[in-house]
Order: sequence, then structure tokens, then C-alpha cells
Amino acid sequence: TEESLAEIQQVMDHHPRPGDAYRALAEVYEDAEDWEEAERFYRVATEMAPEDWSIWNSLGVFLFNEGKLDDAVEVFARAGELAPGSVSLPQENLAGVEIQRGNIEAALEAYEAIEDNVQDGTLATQQSIVTPSTEEQIVTSAALQLVIAQFSPQTVADGAAQ
Repeated sequence: TEESLAEIQQVMDHHPRPGDAYRALAEVYEDAEDWEEAERFYRVATEMAPEDWSIWNSLGVFLFNEGKLDDAVEVFARAGELAPGSVSLPQENLAGVEIQRGNIEAALEAYEAIEDNVQDGTLATQQSIVTPSTEEQIVTSAALQLVIAQFSPQTVADGAAQ
């Protein structure tokens, strides 16, 4: 009923972390395959916590899964701006979307933006919520991985030691 929905809305607005509460609600709608409501509540979550990179990243994953790649690029870019330097996931996801779009230069730029001090980051081609879906993209992704590995600090150090 409308009264019940109004009560739920009031509880959500008074939650100590309303952005997280709305993200959880979006996930419920996503699980129920109500894509329109899921997107709506992900967007409400970003409004409630506009500086929370993880909520922006969750919206980006949703948009990616819905095939809204242009929107996902914008959202992952915003998440990357907000994330601390030690967090690489938004940049990894941005690179993954750019690979999907066939924009290799933009994917490389996203990878290059990952700071050297990342502690738990993994490259999008190895483990991520955004993965290549076609054979060509998998090959491209693997090629990117080789290029990136070639210029990793450990590889450069190993080459200098020889």
C-alpha cells in the first residue's frame, strides 16, 4: 500500500547511512529483476551519498550489466574520481567497459590512472565484475594484460637487475 511505502521511505531517509540503505534496496529490486526500480534506487543512493565511490561503482556495475555502456563509463569515471588512491576497482571497471566498447586507448588510460600504491587491486582482465564477453575482446584484454605486465614495477626491476 502507499502508506507502507511512505513508512519505508521515512525509515530509509533516517537510516544512519541512507546511501547504503538505498543501494541495498536497489539490489533487492535487481534480484527481483525489476531493472527500472533498481536503477532508480541506485541513483537515489548516489544522491544520498554523492561522495561515496562504492555506491557510484555499484551503479556503474548495474548499468554495465544492463548494456548501458556510455552511462557506465560516466559513472565509473565519477567513482574513480571519488575513490582514494589505494582503491583501483573503479578504474579497473572503467577499463573493462572501454574494452567492451572497443576503445583500447581509453582502457589503457584508465589502467595508467591506477596509482602505484594500490594494495588490493587486481587488473580488470584478471578478476573483476566487468569481464570481456566476446572472443575478440578476450584476446584484446589478454594483450592489454601482457602490455601492462611488461611495464609493471617488478618487471622493470627484474629487467634492470639482469
